[in-house]
Amino acid sequence: MKENVGNRESGIGNRESGIGNRESGMENWESGIGNRIKMLAFA
Repeated sequence: MKENVGNRESGIGNRESGIGNRESGMENWESGIGNRIKMLAFA
């Protein structure tokens, strides 16, 4: 039973790191918008 509890806790940790990945994906999307604005400024 103790092993099952440990597995559940590490599953929660994985979910949290998945959220972190989603946030860094949003940062990439924002920097993509910044690049598009730079291209428009130079055009």
